[in-house]
Amino acid sequence: MTHADHGILTLVNLGQDIEISTVNDDHSRFALPVTAYLVVTAQVVSAQCCATDSEYKAPAATLIDNGLVFAARFRSRP
Repeated sequence: MTHADHGILTLVNLGQDIEISTVNDDHSRFALPVTAYLVVTAQVVSAQCCATDSEYKAPAATLIDNGLVFAARFRSRP
């Protein structure tokens, strides 16, 4: 099983937020990819999971966070 997660790191000296996206092996806790973006979107997460699956083999299951990049249907529309 893998676990996908998303977080925000604030670079105080630059006044910039960086979004961190990770996919972890749930058994070993090994971080498969850890990537940083200015904005993480559902497309970024999808591409990252597909690339991880092709490199390490598709997991039996994937656990995801409930952040907007995983559940965009909860985002309000303008």
